Amino acid sequence: MFFTADVIAILANKDNQTKSITVAELRSVFGCNEQPKVTRWRDGDGNELGPMVPFAIDNQLIGHERFSSWVSCDQSEFAATNFVFDKQALLSEVSGQKDAIAYSVYTDDLNEQNILKVTNEFGESYDVNKETILSGRYPLASVYYMYLDLPPNREYFNEQEEFFIGLTLSDKQKATLNQFGFISLPPEAIQRNKVRLRLEEPMIEGGYK
Repeated sequence: MFFTADVIAILANKDNQTKSITVAELRSVFGCNEQPKVTRWRDGDGNELGPMVPFAIDNQLIGHERFSSWVSCDQSEFAATNFVFDKQALLSEVSGQKDAIAYSVYTDDLNEQNILKVTNEFGESYDVNKETILSGRYPLASVYYMYLDLPPNREYFNEQEEFFIGLTLSDKQKATLNQFGFISLPPEAIQRNKVRLRLEEPMIEGGYK
């Protein structure tokens, strides 16, 4: 069953006309290098513009291993990222500097920000939304699944199992998941989980089952 996902969103100043950024550019601006490195914005024709000014929230990536592995440096390496205390400070820096770029764990309250599309190694660009996340197309997301391994002939769930299964069957725990940097499930994924648990019959277009 779908359980949740951890997702990184890439933010830019609202006056920035850039619509997307490549994974290679993200590795360059936020990654670790033996010498300090400048990564520049580019316009729609590929012409270089001002230098990107990278920001992130300190210690926000705990538990988010994939992106963390890109930006965690050894003592002999350099990273250009400016770290701030919390999300409010991050959004303040992004809104106040026209060349700012930031990464943040994605939560629903970021939807009003200028979130860039991310372009994968095949040149395909994707918005960050729950459809592209759970389908595996958004490059900066890791999807987590729940597997049930119940004892034979037991036809009930214990209290702990009911709690975790409940996370997959409604959005009531949305605030809890967001607090730790994970997304809640959209209605379509919740419906799929209910079908997999045989709590509901699959619905087919046209009214047939």
